[in-house]
Amino acid sequence: MASLLWPCSLVFFLVATATVSSALSLPIPSLRFQPGPWRYAHATFYGDKSASETMSGACGYGNLFSTGYGTATAALSSTLFNDGFACGTCYQIRCRGSPHCYGSFPIITVTGTNLCPPNWAQPSDNGGWCNPPRRHFDLSKPAFMQIAYWRAGIVPVMYRRVPCVRKGGIRFLLQGNEYWLLAFVMNVGGEGDVGSMWVKGSNTDWMRMSRNWGASFQAFSRLGGQSLSFKITSYTTRKTIIATDVAPSTWYLGMTYEADINFAGFSTTQENITIAPNWSFFFYSLVPDDPSKDLGSEFSDKLGSKTTVPLLMTQCRPILLRSHGPPTHSTTQTGLILL
Repeated sequence: MASLLWPCSLVFFLVATATVSSALSLPIPSLRFQPGPWRYAHATFYGDKSASETMSGACGYGNLFSTGYGTATAALSSTLFNDGFACGTCYQIRCRGSPHCYGSFPIITVTGTNLCPPNWAQPSDNGGWCNPPRRHFDLSKPAFMQIAYWRAGIVPVMYRRVPCVRKGGIRFLLQGNEYWLLAFVMNVGGEGDVGSMWVKGSNTDWMRMSRNWGASFQAFSRLGGQSLSFKITSYTTRKTIIATDVAPSTWYLGMTYEADINFAGFSTTQENITIAPNWSFFFYSLVPDDPSKDLGSEFSDKLGSKTTVPLLMTQCRPILLRSHGPPTHSTTQTGLILL
């Protein structure tokens, strides 16, 4: 099975500061993927309020409702689509610089699920909105209506790439035949994209899969009757995770199988740390502060008289919530305390 996962909204984060003379030396976890800079682009919409015309698309996600993407989707201009390697990536978008923008300038988050192809019969500034090198988002109508009045047709926007927040593990829709396996990769968290992929049957070695189209990868091999594991590498960060025994030996074509791992999860690096009297603790959370809940006191109650606790190094980005105790000149260790 794959690594232990924890829901990021349900955990406490700890920064424990130890004096420089302390023998403890744990690595500070790197934040693998963070939001990018805000950039200028434009946005239109296609289809109607039902978003039925946004189904399927150039990434191969099929029915976007059943695959979990819903109406928060966009067809990307070829500059952003990157020959399909941007399938599954997530973007924050807000309307700016138009009287058609809503006054509060709300921010939406969408997933790239389709290609907005160029239209060279139209000028790039009058109909050929997705012509290179333009950065353009052709949103579903429900998504567009969250940032601007739909009668505007097109509005200037600011956008930035952000980590994808997904529920559950990476999903694999299996297609093909006895000699050919085609896997559509969906529900990818974190970076959202897939750069390369391998498959391993319970009776085979790892085999590198070639990209077919969109978010699908293929292997020409007889893998029937074997449990299947997949190794996935992000296109953006080159981070690799392994989803072990995703599909049982009784798998069959047309079914979707879900792994118990995703790029948004925690790493499995775990160390035991000793709590010294000269340590100060700073509490972090991935959720907004709830004034009715004193997480610091709750953590202290759970800690009790423990002197050694396991520390699971994490890949989530913490938000400072509250601090207790005076800081000292020290080295800093960061991770998730398992109580």
